[in-house]
Amino acid sequence: KEVTRNALTLVQDPFGNYVVQYVIALDDAKYSDTLSRTFLGHVPMLSTQKFSSNVIKRCIDVASPSLRKLFIDELLNRDRLDKLLRDGYANYVVQTSLDHADPAQRARLIDLIRPILPHIRNTPHGKRIQGKIQRIDGLRYMDQSATAPLNPHANPISQASTILHPQPTVSDFYPPAGSPISPMSFMGATPRTKTGPDQNKHRVRNAAYQQKAVLA
Repeated sequence: KEVTRNALTLVQDPFGNYVVQYVIALDDAKYSDTLSRTFLGHVPMLSTQKFSSNVIKRCIDVASPSLRKLFIDELLNRDRLDKLLRDGYANYVVQTSLDHADPAQRARLIDLIRPILPHIRNTPHGKRIQGKIQRIDGLRYMDQSATAPLNPHANPISQASTILHPQPTVSDFYPPAGSPISPMSFMGATPRTKTGPDQNKHRVRNAAYQQKAVLA
């Protein structure tokens, strides 16, 4: 109770903030959530200070989903977020929020960050935030690709392989019907004109070449 009553003072103290972090790290909602709630309404301000920013990060890291959402909600303001992203301590709170926000809240956070990125991308923390967003975008794209409709009657493994590595068709090897170009020229061979008894052998051999090309 004493720690909770003096939490706002302790969290800004170079030694007292460790006491607060210890209680929060107990992972007992009866103590950690009660203590964390004392910082609601002060999240942006505490995020910009050296000692208290560590506590805010810890709160976002271990809080229950409903409480974490309240913490991150205080960051979802364009002008406020612009200042936090440029701050040497608060930018780490934003990074922690990107890591732990639920999908909907993370999407809102990214939408607010994107217009600010060009102004901070040359700073070390700006590069890290940009990297996080790129990884999140990549995972989101993979999720969308994975949920794309597929043929329900096809083998899922062979179908995925076909999407990634399309198989060649006969038209890839042979010209359209009526074309003066011989199919044999597509395989690097020059057709020879056969007459008499050799003509049937040539037809058999040509059919074998065609079959091999289709199987390849």
